[in-house]
Amino acid sequence: MSLARIQQIMRYIEKHYNENLFIEKLEQLSNYSYRNTQRIFKGIFNELIEAFQKRLKLENAYKKLIYTNESISSIAYAVGFDSLQSFSKFFKKQFAHSPSDARDEKASIF
Repeated sequence: MSLARIQQIMRYIEKHYNENLFIEKLEQLSNYSYRNTQRIFKGIFNELIEAFQKRLKLENAYKKLIYTNESISSIAYAVGFDSLQSFSKFFKKQFAHSPSDARDEKASIF
């Protein structure tokens, strides 16, 4: 797969990180089956497409927690999680503290 196609896939995922990704669109961008695209993506980035997307969701949520006053539940839904519980679980797994703890860190950062 060419570097240009990989960049297209990355841009697509980054632009649509908070939406459901369409397999057909990824296949169209890569010109490979989804399975092969997934295999190539993992080989290059050592991460599955879904894991990359989830990481983008969580990183964007972290930024929103620190730089906005939006409620945690609003942020969870804005970045593409279906429930606050799911968001909190994955957030804690990724960053080793809860979303509310991350928001509380805002005071010590600024």
